[in-house]
Amino acid sequence: MASAEEIMDAYSGMISKSDAEKIAGSIDVKGQSVLDAKAVIEMAGKQIKNPKLLEIDVQDEVYRIFNQPVAKEGAVRWRTVVLGKEGDTISLELRGRLSASIDFGKFERGDTIMVNRALLDTKKSKIVSFTDTTIGRVKRSANGVVELKGVAIETKNVDVSGKVTVMSQPREIPKIGSKGNTAVIDCTISQDEISADVTMWGSSAYAFIDANPNIGDIIKIEFCNIKPVEGKLRIVANDSSRVLLLKRNEKLQDISHKD
Repeated sequence: MASAEEIMDAYSGMISKSDAEKIAGSIDVKGQSVLDAKAVIEMAGKQIKNPKLLEIDVQDEVYRIFNQPVAKEGAVRWRTVVLGKEGDTISLELRGRLSASIDFGKFERGDTIMVNRALLDTKKSKIVSFTDTTIGRVKRSANGVVELKGVAIETKNVDVSGKVTVMSQPREIPKIGSKGNTAVIDCTISQDEISADVTMWGSSAYAFIDANPNIGDIIKIEFCNIKPVEGKLRIVANDSSRVLLLKRNEKLQDISHKD
């Protein structure tokens, strides 16, 4: 059972120790069986009048993955992974090492994953990780990516991968509708002889920068929009998308090793 300290960690210290102790005392352990997203949603619905944290194990498909939001220096990094299928999805909040492991382990949309010893917050109807939570891939995604040569009209919320052939320097521009600036970076990716210009905004731009790709590396962009513009393909990735470095250019790695 999670301790008060582990509960505070799950909420990144945003609740008091006394509140965490109350929550820890109300946790029910439900780890005897593995649930899917639909069963977790139903379980949360049954606790509306008596919200609590339930310790659960869950296994289901990854519906989508968000980039890690930009965090202040020293703050705990986190991200949201959505589990389930269309119409029956629930959010999984991962913090610290688990948030980073999603990229390190190259988890992708459509993968089936197992999450052990997570906490179901029935009041907010979401799953949160804590110190003892673990994640593993059960099965790789069978979903393919969009082939650029087949894109003739605007296509939304799709996945695409390609080799980076051109990169710009990141730049800062004012946010639309809110204060402050956000990052923007452009690149070009190719699939065989077909190329597309990519513009990444916000968390997608920062994810690309953090991945630090080189020319020739292969990236994947999930939940992006592709549109033909004046005879060329343009891809837009924003805060609703996810950017992942799939594969380093082996030739460049060989050269660096020789040096």
